[in-house]
Amino acid sequence: RCYDLQKQELVKIVQPGARWISSFDIHSGGDNLIVGSYDRRLLWHDLDLSSRPYKTMRFHSEAIRAVKYHRNLPLFADASDDGTLQIFHGKVVSDLMENATIVPVKM
Repeated sequence: RCYDLQKQELVKIVQPGARWISSFDIHSGGDNLIVGSYDRRLLWHDLDLSSRPYKTMRFHSEAIRAVKYHRNLPLFADASDDGTLQIFHGKVVSDLMENATIVPVKM
């Protein structure tokens, strides 16, 4: 659930699309949310479009323990119990007619 703490009211109910949430992070723009789960899913939510995940990704064989947006760059990362870290380029757009793009960064 998303609340406006100043107005003390419910803004939106988000349906995470995962059974067990391990971590989440909100983009600095406030309109996008990433969720990591113990069932190996990484979920991208565009809060302006829907309460359901915009994109669901599975890149790990074990639980995702942490997710984080980069403070200044269009990057986010997840870390898993399988010992790997995935870094993604995630282009957040302000135009509702254009879709956000998510691309894994190759090492």
